[in-house]
Amino acid sequence: MKYIAIALALFLNQGTASAMCISMTLERQFQRAQEVMIVRVTETKKEGEGRYGAKYIAKYVVLESFKQSGVNRDDVYSTSEVHDIALSPGQTYLFFIQENRHVGLCGGSMTWRWDAPEPDEKTVETLDKLRRLRDNGASQESPDQALLAR
Repeated sequence: MKYIAIALALFLNQGTASAMCISMTLERQFQRAQEVMIVRVTETKKEGEGRYGAKYIAKYVVLESFKQSGVNRDDVYSTSEVHDIALSPGQTYLFFIQENRHVGLCGGSMTWRWDAPEPDEKTVETLDKLRRLRDNGASQESPDQALLAR
């Protein structure tokens, strides 16, 4: 029993437990996000130190927008934790931006290959769904309104 307690403490202490994400549909990720867009990162800057204390601020240009918050900002952040994404200049991403400007895997953000010569079926399907959500006015509805409507 003592060994199980030690193993559990080490597991929780190393941040591994925080790497587990709750699976959500694309529609739910869309509703929870303040902004949803495909972007190209133009620059990144590291703030803070340490393995889990670092914060990576990225500037970007929007390639296609699906949901906007009305706030004209061009910066987001990620961390060095396992459930976040590495932000690199020149790379294209699909961002589901949270209210605090955080982008991470658990919220749906990911590296995006939308301009590949032969996009895979999942990429095409995701892009079609995002465009339908945008065009059907889902981007005008706040996450709280969406929950109340169910």
